[in-house]
Amino acid sequence: DLRNHLKKTFVNSKSKNNNDKVDDHNKRSIFVFASDKSLDDISAPLRACFHQELKIESPDESQRGEILQWTLTPSFPSDPVSLFALSSSLSYRTGGFFAADLISLSAKSS
Repeated sequence: DLRNHLKKTFVNSKSKNNNDKVDDHNKRSIFVFASDKSLDDISAPLRACFHQELKIESPDESQRGEILQWTLTPSFPSDPVSLFALSSSLSYRTGGFFAADLISLSAKSS
């Protein structure tokens, strides 16, 4: 099983890299991060290797509009109507974008 394979690999690499006791690995914390766009695409045996799952959702259309208004304001300091129209249009067309994606998009447009 995958969990045992990972455990054996870790123990073997530790004993090859230094002369620590094999049981010493139980005293150390190991952090493994994985990401996928769909949790359903990850097999059950692989998911069982992780103790915790964290789901981060992309912002909804309203939240994307707020982020875009904030990042585009320097480009439209005296034209709030155009800023609102642009941010509304972009927020509709940028589903699945995260804040970093929106900031990058705004930076490219200015």
